[in-house]
Amino acid sequence: FVYTSRRCEFAPGDLFIGYTDGVLEATNAAGVMFGEERMQELLSRTQGRPGGEVSDQLLLEVQRHSGHAEFEDDVCLVVIEAAR
Repeated sequence: FVYTSRRCEFAPGDLFIGYTDGVLEATNAAGVMFGEERMQELLSRTQGRPGGEVSDQLLLEVQRHSGHAEFEDDVCLVVIEAAR
């Protein structure tokens, strides 16, 4: 694997959200993935909310989309919030 390193400035309240492919690839009964568009829509709706709320809402939305409380693929979600 080739890894790269990047730096970015975080302002108070900014969030870093890292996730595995199981989040975006969670499918519903019709085989439609949760996808990036739903992720972006959720992040727009939760803008300015604390990281814990954003992560809870994201997991809930993925569960609603898939129709399952348990995930079929591995799901890892990391949310880091810059101190205010």
